[in-house]
Amino acid sequence: ASRRVSFPVLAVTCLVLFLSSQSAQAAIILDDFDDPAQVASPEMENEFVTTENVGALNATRSIRIAGLRGDPDARLDSAITTTSLLTGRVNQLNPDSVGGSTIAAIQTSYEFSPTDFTQSGMNDTLFFDFVQLTSEIPPSLFLLLLNDGDSYYSYINRSDLRSNTRFTLAVPFSSFTTRGGVPGLPDYRKIQSFTLTLRASQLRGGGPTPLNFLVELDQIRVGKIPEPQSLFLMLSGIMYAITTKWRFRFG
Repeated sequence: ASRRVSFPVLAVTCLVLFLSSQSAQAAIILDDFDDPAQVASPEMENEFVTTENVGALNATRSIRIAGLRGDPDARLDSAITTTSLLTGRVNQLNPDSVGGSTIAAIQTSYEFSPTDFTQSGMNDTLFFDFVQLTSEIPPSLFLLLLNDGDSYYSYINRSDLRSNTRFTLAVPFSSFTTRGGVPGLPDYRKIQSFTLTLRASQLRGGGPTPLNFLVELDQIRVGKIPEPQSLFLMLSGIMYAITTKWRFRFG
């Protein structure tokens, strides 16, 4: 029997393996939510629950349910409702009688030793892998804060992120500004803290009853665009095209 071997196939395969290896070495998993923790509101509203040695950076993680002008019926946990997921629920906002509309958000914060998020220039993006994000209304704020030891920098997304299927939100390093909104980027070679705030309610008007807010987050990670999966699909297409024309026969 004879086998057909193609130089283009070998070349592209080697390139895929090399780039995938480089991407794997550069990727940082900030949290895959294997370390259990939980908070509930109103019992623990605005209280932080802290977990040590989380993720690849051995971070100190703090989670909380933030509430203002009311006592939201809410729960936030890591690896308790579902293994290896951060699960946040806000069922009711429960505004008080005099304060106005309730503001409710879930928050997770990380502190760690100064870390090169770029991994010597190989990374350029933060990734948030969601299993789902559903609610009666769009979440009114997705806020990230980074600290490089000198200043705080922010990224704000007010888009409708709702989806009942898996999706990944990619936030390029170039998307951040100084906390006051002035153009300027962190020194990604020495990041030492990170905070995610996802506001379930409207800033004004609160939201309906019930709110039925549910978020499931699978991972927070640092990597590069294009991701290895996208790169593999692209190169596979190239490989298919060239192998239909260029083949060498070896007996």
